[in-house]
Order: sequence, then structure tokens, then C-alpha cells
Amino acid sequence: MSKYILRRLLLAILVFLGASIIIFFLSRVVPADPVRMAVGLNADRQTVERYRHEWGLDKPVLEQYLIYMRNLFRGDLGMSLRSQQPVLNDIKLYYPATLELALVSMLLYLIVGISLGSVTGMTNNARIDAAVRALALSAYSLPPFWVGLLLQVFFYANLGILPAIGRISSTVDPPTRITGLYLVDSLATGNIPAFTSSLQHILLPSLTIVLAQAGLLVRILRVAVLDVKGKAYVTTARSKGLSEGAVYTRHILRNAILPVLTMAGIQFGWLLTGTVVVESIFGWPGLGRYAIDSIINFDYSSIMAVAMIATVVFLLLNLFVDLLYTFADPRITYST
Repeated sequence: MSKYILRRLLLAILVFLGASIIIFFLSRVVPADPVRMAVGLNADRQTVERYRHEWGLDKPVLEQYLIYMRNLFRGDLGMSLRSQQPVLNDIKLYYPATLELALVSMLLYLIVGISLGSVTGMTNNARIDAAVRALALSAYSLPPFWVGLLLQVFFYANLGILPAIGRISSTVDPPTRITGLYLVDSLATGNIPAFTSSLQHILLPSLTIVLAQAGLLVRILRVAVLDVKGKAYVTTARSKGLSEGAVYTRHILRNAILPVLTMAGIQFGWLLTGTVVVESIFGWPGLGRYAIDSIINFDYSSIMAVAMIATVVFLLLNLFVDLLYTFADPRITYST
């Protein structure tokens, strides 16, 4: 196991370096001048050249890359041309919102996906099976932005019971910052109005993500359950007098869960790196909106920081899911 982990870590480092090269040099082929975009289109040439020198953009591209990597390993993600402050400070400001949305969405995603996947896989009622499959396929076929707009129209415009945009009501003071997660911080400080408002604001974007993505998880788990429940060891478990609940949890779900882990890992990685469409629709101040604003303003350092964060997140999640396989199914070993 230790050799496997070491080998995967070495491979992850190589992938990280390769991704850094691609990300860096792609950012340098953008035709727009980031310095002029930052200081203003009407700035004189002398001012532009002064800032270009200060930011190191007058050096050869290879030298810029080496400097960038040196700073990156020191925890320096560069200076944002747009906000004029370290990119790391911007990330600390925006990332908690994305993390909170990812955690809530992932919880609902697993609850809905595993519940419906289990029902449609285990039921002997053809109508229930067909109805759940049709619902899952329909939801997965809808574009997330359309789902988000429908939820806004129904719950905000028509019913008026849930807010359409933002992370917390403008009439409620945000909780004292501890983790940056409003739900956690408001509970920790006993700020019930902030908790209630934060919960109301996070429901619609979370539901949008779940409705748009959980359908695939339902279909994957259904296929896995149908495959496993016909195995001989499941029949043996039933013959020993185990209840259907025990048979399902101990023998069927445990052996059908591997594709769910893979799908959940990919989904969580997507959520952790910023849900651009959902954050834009609901005015959610997260990493996705930060990335879009950085692209619009040709903010090289910020764009590269978001891309590198996404790379690291997916590399770590892939390793974590691989290791999680051994706990879900002890028959899986990594001996080499």
C-alpha cells in the first residue's frame, strides 16, 4: 500500500508540473495586454512599461515560468492585476462560499442519488422503476442554467419563500468569521438569524446542482444494484434469514458502491473548483464567479491560480477515491 501511495504521489507531481506548463503558457498566448487592461486603456506608454517591469512581464516567458513556479512552491500565487492584492487573499475571500455550496450540494446529491438509485434497483414494481428512471433522465437532460432559472421563478417570483441571489440577506449581519462557512460560523457563534438566512440562500443553488447532476448517479447505482443483487452470495444471505435491509446494506450496497465513489469523487471535484454557471445565476460570491471575472479582465495570475487549484483538487480526490476503494471492498489491494 505504501509503495502504491508513493508511486501515485510521484505521478501526481509529474501531472501537476505538466499541467502548470500548459496553464502558464496558454495564459501567455492571450492576445490582450493584461497590463494595459489593468492600468487602463488610456494610460501612457511610460506607465504601462513601468508596471510591466514591476510585475515581471518584460522578462522572457521561460524565465517568467521559472519565477512563477518558485513563488508557487512558496505559497505565493502572484498579484492580481484586477484587485491589486495578492491572489491568495482573493482565494481566501471567495473560496469559503464555494466550499460551503459544494458540501451542502454533495450531501443532498448523495442522499437523493443513493436513495433513488436504491429504490429503482431493488423494486419489483415496473411502474416505480420506469417513473424514477424517467425522472432521473429528464432532470439530467436539463441544462443547469435552465433548472436554476425555473427554481428562481417558482420559489422566488411565484411563491416568494426562498431568495433568488446572494449568500445572505442584506438585512442580516454575516456571522463572525471563523471558517468562512456561514452555516458553520453562525451556529458556532449562536447567530440564528444569520444561520436561517444562509440556509435559505443556499437551498436553490444546491437544488439546481442536485437536480442537474443526481440523475446520472441514480442510473449508475441502479445498474450496479441490478448486477449485484443476482449474485450467489446475496441469495445465500437471504437463505440465512437476514432481513432485506441487512441484505441490502451489508451485501448489495457495499458491493455496488464502487462506481458511486468514482462518480461522487468527480462531482465533488467539480463542485470544489467552482460551479461557474450556478454561481453566476444565483449571484453566489464563490470561486466560479471569481474565475469568470478574472477571465473577463485578463487577470493572468488569478486565472492560473484557479486552474492550479482545480488541478490539485482533482489529483488529491483521485488518490483519495482510490484509497477509499480498499475500505469499501477489502478484496481490492494495492500491493505494487
